[in-house]
Amino acid sequence: MKLLQTLKLTNTQKEVLSKIKAAATPVLALERLTGANMQSALETLSSLGILTYDEENVDITEKGEDLMKDYNLIDEMGELTDEGNSFASLNNDNDQPPIGNMGDDMGAFESFSLLKQII
Repeated sequence: MKLLQTLKLTNTQKEVLSKIKAAATPVLALERLTGANMQSALETLSSLGILTYDEENVDITEKGEDLMKDYNLIDEMGELTDEGNSFASLNNDNDQPPIGNMGDDMGAFESFSLLKQII
């Protein structure tokens, strides 16, 4: 059955659904969904009725299961396909990495201070 034919899942949304499906428990699933893009995808999927979640639980709805089948993320038995497993195994932190670290920043500052003293 082609459910929500007009809905195009993003790769991040596919990753969220696959990680939830692959997780042993809802709590572990939520722990794997880090980063701003993952949280945004989680909220979007929830607003569309594809999954339900709160701070302690996440569950894919029947509509979500049908959509995952349409995208070949799970098979007819509800098990992750190779494609679903590839999305579930991504280690994708969607937040921007910090720029440098404090040690690097202090080194640059110390160099600048030394330069100011020389001039």
